[in-house]
Amino acid sequence: MTKRVLLAAAGVLSLGGGVWLALGPPRITLVNAGLRIEYPWSQGIGAGLATIGLGLAAAAVPARWRWARIALAVLALAAAGVAVDRLAYRLEADDRGLVSRSWMGPTVVPWAEVTRVQSGPEVVVVWGKDDAQVRVDTSHFEPQQRATLDRTIARRVREGARRAQ
Repeated sequence: MTKRVLLAAAGVLSLGGGVWLALGPPRITLVNAGLRIEYPWSQGIGAGLATIGLGLAAAAVPARWRWARIALAVLALAAAGVAVDRLAYRLEADDRGLVSRSWMGPTVVPWAEVTRVQSGPEVVVVWGKDDAQVRVDTSHFEPQQRATLDRTIARRVREGARRAQ
């Protein structure tokens, strides 16, 4: 077998295994009177494996197919972004407020400063003063996870409004 075929096979296996590991809902942990949402570390590692697989596949593509190499490299960059996001993401709803942590840093919306909550089929947006917002992508949530999040936010917003008065 040629080196190119081995690279392609390793890339496809790594991509397939990585995608399989990277999929799934986040983990919700109930903590005292709040909750924490984070992705299992295996999902971040899976997206990293998919990145490696796409890189190997790009290396296996003949040089004359430059467009295919570029497309695979762009997909590898996107997979790397997913890997970093899965490893860094954490959302906590506790006494402080709604705290979202990502690779770009934390965003905090204290419960007493919540101005509105928008709840769509695949996203929940909690707005604070000065247009601070925490966006929660719920497209990968299981129905009971989404219900738990909605109940927690509703309860905390009511409690924050009472404290602010």
